[in-house]
Amino acid sequence: MSPELQSFSKEIGSRLQTADTLDQVKSQLLILVGEYKRAHPQTEIWFITGIIAADGPDYKQRNRERLRNYGYTIREKMGLVAFSAVDVFDSSLLDRIKQNGNTSSDFTPMWCEFISQAGPLLAGIILTPRWAISGGCTKEVDTVKRMGGRILDLEDILLKALVSERNNPHN
Repeated sequence: MSPELQSFSKEIGSRLQTADTLDQVKSQLLILVGEYKRAHPQTEIWFITGIIAADGPDYKQRNRERLRNYGYTIREKMGLVAFSAVDVFDSSLLDRIKQNGNTSSDFTPMWCEFISQAGPLLAGIILTPRWAISGGCTKEVDTVKRMGGRILDLEDILLKALVSERNNPHN
């Protein structure tokens, strides 16, 4: 991982160590994205969306792990500065947020507000497989569309890479 990517990823965790409300999380993320963009104006910052709760409570942990793996692939293999909800909300932060009365239904509005307020600081959103079955993901995508942000589909990107690799095996 490049130093640029490492610094962004590490900074998310350190910024949120004392947060205990969704508003604090959103504010800290907006500050971080703004500072990072000023320090690295040519670097695009992407938000990764993917299902977490749409399959039901029995599958949340599995879906969080999948989203974490997609994020790793996007950062490590594609070299993009990108983050998702699982990069932001570790179990400790989730516990603090829930202790303050927030529920699962509060997260989507927070993400949509974050996307709207971040505006041009975000390059856009990266869709992970099965995103369309999640009401939260579809609202985030709608927000990005309204903001004029770009939308990348991870499945399309990976399929193109596989086809290219198959057609050019020695590259």
